[in-house]
This record gives sequence, structure tokens and C-alpha cells, in this order.
Amino acid sequence: MKKWSDMMAPMLPKSSYSTARSYFISELSPTAIRILLDAASKIPEGTEWAVGTFLVRGEGTKPRPGSSFVLHEKYVFLNSIAPVKGKEGLDDSAKWTNGIMSEMKKAGLIKANYLAIMAPDLSSKDCFGEEKFERLKVLKNKVDPRNVFKHVPAQLA
Repeated sequence: MKKWSDMMAPMLPKSSYSTARSYFISELSPTAIRILLDAASKIPEGTEWAVGTFLVRGEGTKPRPGSSFVLHEKYVFLNSIAPVKGKEGLDDSAKWTNGIMSEMKKAGLIKANYLAIMAPDLSSKDCFGEEKFERLKVLKNKVDPRNVFKHVPAQLA
């Protein structure tokens, strides 16, 4: 029987450096598809690449009174990744992945970002929505009055 790593090897890039951006959009609309097709035509030389999509529907999108997650509707989780063989390619890698996200943002398609991997150019308020963000700030001040958890991606201060 083949080992898992042997079976996966053809699908995994041999590169050791990469940049990735992940975020949520409502649907793979014609505008989103155009942005992705345009990005595919601009892949930097020497970059291995991937754009992953996860279509989320059903139970995971139902409102939960105790949840602060803003997307209580169907959505698409998009992840673009650009592995390169050496550090010298990281600028091109970042430019490509950031370019896709920037175009999605300009088109008004981004609904939220995944807080665990959120980049500084998106705010926690944008992720949660105004009302939930205010509720979370009150809760954070109650459970963490000394701001011990100030270095987590979701900045609520």
C-alpha cells in the first residue's frame, strides 16, 4: 500500500516559500470569475499557484444566537496561494495573491475575512459587522479587562 505522502506528492508543490490570501465572497459571480481568469493570465514566472474554493451552504450558515460570525448565508471561501522556490520570489508571490484580493475588494465582492489568517488591510469590524463588533468589544472588556489577549488577529480594542 502506498504511503499518504507518496500519493500526495504529485499534488504538492516542491516550493518552500509562499504567500496566501483567504477571504469570503457571496458567490462565484461573473465579476469574480473574470478577476480569477485575469489573475491566471498574470501568474509570475517560476510561481506554482492554486486558487481553492469551498462552497459553504446548509447547517454551517444558519444563524446561531451565541455566534459572532457575520456570514449567516451561503458563501464561497476563496484561498489563493503562490508557492515559489526561493525567498527571491516572495515579492512576486505576494503581489499576485494580494492582487486577486485587491481586485475582489475593489469590486465590492469581499464579505468577510477569516480572522485566524487575516491580513492587516482588513479590519475586525469589517469581518464581524458593526453591530456584532460593538457587542464583541463589550464582551472583550468584560472577560479581558487588562487586554492580555491584545496580540490576536481579531483586534477589538
